[in-house]
Amino acid sequence: MNGSTRRLAILNFLDEKEEISTEFLAKKLKVSKPTIYRDLIILEGEGYLKKTTNGAIKINDFLIEKDGYFSVGLKVDLNEKKAVAKKALEFIKSGETIIIDAGTINYLVAREINKSNITNINVIASNVITQLALVQHKDKFVRVFATGGLIKDGCASTAGDFAENLLNDVIADKVFLTTKGVDLKGNLTEYDYGECIMKKRFLEKSKMKILLTQSQKFGKVGVYRVANLSDFDMVITDSGINKRYEFLSLIKELNINLGIAKI
Repeated sequence: MNGSTRRLAILNFLDEKEEISTEFLAKKLKVSKPTIYRDLIILEGEGYLKKTTNGAIKINDFLIEKDGYFSVGLKVDLNEKKAVAKKALEFIKSGETIIIDAGTINYLVAREINKSNITNINVIASNVITQLALVQHKDKFVRVFATGGLIKDGCASTAGDFAENLLNDVIADKVFLTTKGVDLKGNLTEYDYGECIMKKRFLEKSKMKILLTQSQKFGKVGVYRVANLSDFDMVITDSGINKRYEFLSLIKELNINLGIAKI
């Protein structure tokens, strides 16, 4: 295995783990620790990761508070979220302008964009961690537009009048929106009012509206209503939706395209 192939393998391991050790990499890749150490120095210099005492973490992961809201949310239904993020990538084309909200699934979408062949896209993102994930790879020609505004502790999402006003002149091809829950009437809900308002603005500014959510969110209800399933062109979720017959019927009744991601 040559150096470039080995370093790509290291990045793939990092995509699966929050933190990775030099010892683990040496065993998996069947090389010495000093070789791995040199690889990590190269990858750190290229902006892909941050070296630690015994290994490395992804460059943006140092911003994720270990016990913070974002970190906890990222671990919940992680396999389902990864599957949905990979499925969402099928609907992102080179040359498009897209909006991705502050949900953890969209952070995973950003990571999928980095691994893909998609180039020359504009991404409007409302989460600082997601923004940094998108700018890691300079060869992708991904232009990242940060919404700005008040940064919320623990999750690094931005909201408020400043963030909303930046969207006044935006016209996006697609928005990829997440949700805290969908009730039996198809209403999407949130627990945070600022997030609710930002999501409403994102929907107003996009031609095609796509909901990204794990199937477990169907049936859960938050505090603030964002929109209804009828406002969306497509729903992408995991295969668990096949057991949620009432929501399958509702999606079919509303004539919404359904994309099912295999876990």
